[in-house]
Formats: sequence, C-alpha cells, structure tokens
Amino acid sequence: MHTGEEVILDNYSLKLQPGKITGIHGASGSGKSTLLKLLMRFWDVQGGSMSVDGTDVRKIPTRHLRDMESYVTQETHLFHDSIANNIAIAKPGASVEEIMKKPQSVYPRFHYDTSERI
Repeated sequence: MHTGEEVILDNYSLKLQPGKITGIHGASGSGKSTLLKLLMRFWDVQGGSMSVDGTDVRKIPTRHLRDMESYVTQETHLFHDSIANNIAIAKPGASVEEIMKKPQSVYPRFHYDTSERI
C-alpha cells in the first residue's frame, strides 16, 4: 500500500488465530491504521492482496467483514451529553451500576466523586 510516493506496507504478511481477540499496536506511522482500513475494506489494496481465511477481502461482503472485526480509532469523541450517557451508548438500557463499573474495568485506579449523582 502506498500514498503518493510513500510506501506504507510492503511485502507484509500476518496470520491471526481464529476466534481470538488480537490488538494491533506499534509506533506512529508504522501502518496500524492502514492495515486495519485495508482489512475492513475502507480502502482496497493497490498491489498484492488482503485475505481472510484464504479468501480475498474484496470477495467477502463488507457487512461480514465488519461482523468479524472491530476498528477503534485513536481519536476520541464524546457526544454533547453526560459522561454516563456517553458510556451507556455502547449498551442501551444499562443500569447505573453498570455505567459506574465500566470506567473502573478499563482503568482500575479510576475513582468517582460520589458526592454528586449521575
């Protein structure tokens, strides 16, 4: 994959284990976002191929790819609403207890000021 003159991914091969959750990380500019955008077909390869289980991603319906994969960008977005409602957007109908536990499950040292209510 290249953008203009710059080659982003060249002669790159990756095997992922089926049924496993895999995170892609690396230095800025190393091709993480490019790899994921190709895998999810936000972009198509300009040379070579991108395949899942031996099938070219261009032959897999996009909705099936998106059912198998998740892409979390580096940019964070908060809706113009409460923090609780921003957390609950991932699980409509979440209880207050579930909303309160979520930040601590991600960042164990997180502490709420419980003097105010949601």
